[in-house]
Formats: sequence, C-alpha cells, structure tokens
Amino acid sequence: MSAEELFAFCREHLAAPQDAALTVRAVVARVGTGGTLGLVSIIAAAGLVALAGVPLLPVAGLAYMTVMSMSSMHGATRNVFGQQLVEGPWRTTTAAILTVGMGLGWASAAAELGCRGDALVSSLPAVKEGWSCR
Repeated sequence: MSAEELFAFCREHLAAPQDAALTVRAVVARVGTGGTLGLVSIIAAAGLVALAGVPLLPVAGLAYMTVMSMSSMHGATRNVFGQQLVEGPWRTTTAAILTVGMGLGWASAAAELGCRGDALVSSLPAVKEGWSCR
C-alpha cells in the first residue's frame, strides 16, 4: 500500500475524533503497530503546523479535528503496542498497574496544584500587575 492510498484511507474514515480510534485495527493491520505510531505522529505534527501557521477558520477547524483524531488513534495504538510488549499471562496485571499508576499520578498532580496553586498564580506577571481571576 502506498502512502497516498493510506492517506486516502485515513481521510475517508476519520470523520470525527471519536471515529478515528475505531480505525486503528485496520491501519495496524496494514502498516503494523510501529508504523501506525509513526504515521499518526507525522499527521498530528502536520495538523499542529497547519493549526499554528494558517490563520483561516476552516483550516484551523480541519487541523484541530486532524490533531484530535490522531491523538485518539495514538492513544489506542500506544495501548496495543504496550500490550504487545508483555507476555499473555501478565497483560491484565500490567494494565491494572499502569491504570493505578496513572490515577495516582493525576491525583498527586491535582493535590500539588491545590496546595501550591495560589503561590503559582500569584507569581504570574499579570497577577502582579493587578489582574485577578476572581
């Protein structure tokens, strides 16, 4: 399959970000897990460049949809790739450990921001000049 055919396939099937993750199986079957991660990363980077570089609303909307679609595909593919690295009997245990680790990481980040949030916000230049978010 050529790159043009793969891009046409993605264009046809990536109508919305939530639909993009559903196409991971077909894309992985064609180019493999590593190829899918690489392709999705390149397309997301191109979408970010378009989002940052072209000041037209239709282009920004399409670029944003592209980036969000690629983000959902990247997450699903990364999950599959991580599962492929672990032997079958340990996949459930590994997934549980990763889920608990992510939850603890987000909880500790929220707790840290809650404890230090006021000091962080009050150190911003806009706040020092009298601007307030309250």
